[in-house]
Amino acid sequence: MSNLFPDSPFFGGKTHGIQGFPIRHIFMARAIHKIAESNSEPKMLEVGSWTGSSVLTWSQAIVEFCSGGGTILCVDPWLPYFNEKDIFSNSGYQDMNDAAALDLSYNLFLHNIQFAATDVKINHFRGSSSDVLPYLAADSFDIVYLDGSHCLEDVRYDLAQADKLLKNGGILCGDDLELKGDECDLEFAREHPNSDFLADPKTGNNFHPGVTVAVHEMFPEVSSYCGFWLMQKIDGKYQTVDLVSSSFVMPSHFPEALQASILEELKAYLEQKAVPKS
Repeated sequence: MSNLFPDSPFFGGKTHGIQGFPIRHIFMARAIHKIAESNSEPKMLEVGSWTGSSVLTWSQAIVEFCSGGGTILCVDPWLPYFNEKDIFSNSGYQDMNDAAALDLSYNLFLHNIQFAATDVKINHFRGSSSDVLPYLAADSFDIVYLDGSHCLEDVRYDLAQADKLLKNGGILCGDDLELKGDECDLEFAREHPNSDFLADPKTGNNFHPGVTVAVHEMFPEVSSYCGFWLMQKIDGKYQTVDLVSSSFVMPSHFPEALQASILEELKAYLEQKAVPKS
């Protein structure tokens, strides 16, 4: 990979390297700012890394806000995981399955993490969360980020394991919460536990039903920003987290055009948040 892309990380082509909604990376970085209020050297677990875009965001934010640097442990099988029904609904899923089958996604991950901030130590285990997480020490991470399988039982499992692994004061967070449980047709979501991405009949918006149901079961009230969700563990209980007023970091590995688009989207989002509800 280094021979092909020697001077920069690569997320282009059919790799789908920058997943989901890029604006979420702004709030991911803000979560690090929140942790930095009480921890200058956080230890982080990321479940689901794909080609490493989120790792670069995390590492940049850690260096920006945490004086002692930090560590990130990535867990991902880097194997095909979309089923035929999902592939039929979205050709991009076939691209991702192909990239995983050819080991392209894993090798791109190894290439891309070379460009992470040098004060952040990055390690990884190649395996499913059910293979790896039970062997990690309890109460050992300041941040646990879940972006693995979207199937309901898998998300339930990852949430339960994350709770065990998270330190007091730590942040449990994840991706792909486009709709909270009280915003969607929850019964419809429960009827499609293994579908990756569907249109919600109540709102018409696309969402990940397995993520919505599992997060709603654990956190009936959850803080969420453009689909990035998080909760802070205090004395065994979880509290919502305000990220609207946190410091701002733009991922430097994003192309300039994407950065400009995110700034416009963020401006509109914050303006909407500032409007009082009638």
